[in-house]
Amino acid sequence: MGITLEKQQEMINQLVQKLPQIRKEMKISQTELGKRVGLSRQSISSIERGNVNLSWNNYLAIMLFIV
Repeated sequence: MGITLEKQQEMINQLVQKLPQIRKEMKISQTELGKRVGLSRQSISSIERGNVNLSWNNYLAIMLFIV
């Protein structure tokens, strides 16, 4: 049994809330993060503002980069 959709959404929400602070601590711009995970700067910005939902696949890509 894998992670439930509810748990995935909870994990995504936590990352979205913390993403600006994580980038600040890593001293990395939205542009650089986007390049590293295959997204545009605009996409990262929209995700951080909550205008675009972060998909599970993109969540995993970001997590693999930041940990």
